[in-house]
Amino acid sequence: MALLQGKAIDTAITVRSNPNYYDAYRIAGDYCVQQGWYKAALAYYQTALTKEIATVDEKEAIKEKIALCKKNLKP
Repeated sequence: MALLQGKAIDTAITVRSNPNYYDAYRIAGDYCVQQGWYKAALAYYQTALTKEIATVDEKEAIKEKIALCKKNLKP
């Protein structure tokens, strides 16, 4: 996977490939965080929460990522 290998990815393609799966949005959000794109990451993570998430732990992890993005967006 490109994200794990440090390669550039197209986040739009990532979510378009499986728009009903929360993990596509989480992956896109993780990539955006790595790039310092917190506003975009926040949007992806928030969309992920609107999808069915496999476990409570994964849902909590996404909520923590949202908090991190919000913290980094504060002036």
